[in-house]
Amino acid sequence: MKKAILIPILCALAPLAHALEVLRWERLPLAVPLVVGEERVIFTDRDMRLGL
Repeated sequence: MKKAILIPILCALAPLAHALEVLRWERLPLAVPLVVGEERVIFTDRDMRLGL
């Protein structure tokens, strides 16, 4: 019963989320440009190291 209510809500919210950029990691460092005053959120499916 909960799925019957949850699925239409998630479908309605789906257009609100979008990716500005999709990068594929191929075992080389990824360059992610950072802009002063803007936030970047990065999701990964593995543990990663961050270097500045």
